[in-house]
Amino acid sequence: MHFCNSLTGHFIRATRQHVTNPVRTLSPIDFIFFNSKFFDGKQMITQKDFESFWTWYGKSLQTLRYSRHMASMYQAGYIYGFISREEVNAHLFTQDPGTFLIRFSESHPGQIAIGYVATEVPIRIKHYLVQQSDFSSKKPFPDFLMDCPQFIYLLQGVVDPDGSGAVSVKKCFKAQSLEPFCSKKEVQPNTGTGYDPLS
Repeated sequence: MHFCNSLTGHFIRATRQHVTNPVRTLSPIDFIFFNSKFFDGKQMITQKDFESFWTWYGKSLQTLRYSRHMASMYQAGYIYGFISREEVNAHLFTQDPGTFLIRFSESHPGQIAIGYVATEVPIRIKHYLVQQSDFSSKKPFPDFLMDCPQFIYLLQGVVDPDGSGAVSVKKCFKAQSLEPFCSKKEVQPNTGTGYDPLS
C-alpha cells in the first residue's frame, strides 16, 4: 500500500495536478497493469524489479511532464495511458475503421503507441510507435494526430464514477476532441486578386 501511495503522490506532482484534488491520477487498474507487467504478480519485489519498473515508468512521467499538451490530454482521457497491447486490441476489436486509442508503449520507455483500426480489407488492428520526429515544439502531438487521416475516432478513457477505478472507453470525433490542444493555423491574407486562400 505504501508503494502505491508513493507512486500516486509522485505521479500527481510530475503531472502538475492539485495535490488534494487531482483531475486524473493512477487507478487500481493501473496498479494491476504494473504488477502484471513488471512484478509477475508478486507481493514482495526486489530492488532489481523496482529498477526495471522505474526505468520504464520514469520515462513515461517525463513524457507527460515535459512534452507539450501530454499531461492535459492524459487528464482528459485522450491518452488512455497504461494498458497492454492485448487490452487495446480488445477495445478496438468491434470498432469502426479509423478508431484509435493512445497509450504508453510497453517495450519503448517513454514513447507513445497508437493502436488503430485500419481501413484496408480485411480490416485489421495496427499499432504505430510514435517517433520523436513526428512532433516538436512547433508541431505538438495533437497537430500530428490531426494531420493523420488514418485516425478519425478517438477512444477516450473515462474513469467510472463509482469509485472502483475502472476505466471505460468513450468514442469521440478526433477533430472535436483535439481542437482545443492544436496550434492555431495562421490565416493567409487575401492578396486582392479576388481569390480566397486555401484553408
